[in-house]
Amino acid sequence: MSNDNKNYKSNIPKVKYALTEIEMACFKEIGQLVKNVARDKCKHLTGRLFININYQIRKKEKSVRLGLKRKAFYGMYYEFGTKKGGSNGGGITKQPFLTPAVLENIDRIRLIAGKYFKEIEKENIEIGLLTNDGEKDDS
Repeated sequence: MSNDNKNYKSNIPKVKYALTEIEMACFKEIGQLVKNVARDKCKHLTGRLFININYQIRKKEKSVRLGLKRKAFYGMYYEFGTKKGGSNGGGITKQPFLTPAVLENIDRIRLIAGKYFKEIEKENIEIGLLTNDGEKDDS
């Protein structure tokens, strides 16, 4: 029996790295989408709220978080309203812009994810977001 020394080189680290990069690219595109939509929906009084809407990619949790930087903490009063409510009560009426940016764009988020992950693309075809030839179904 021959005692040939064969070297085995694992590609697992490269594959893990590639998958992480794909996830991060997907999360970045989704984050940009919801950030831009939220900016379009927010109240533009001074511009501070607008420029402080941002997203954060959370690698460990494998998620994207949409929110406000500290300088615009008051944006949450617009998102959820205040206890006293609007004009007569002296408070702020609920005028959400973050939540709708996500909820009104679930289909677009799925389409973005489908570009990066084929299993999601297959599900998008099954639920009618895409046609079998990969085109967006606008019907």
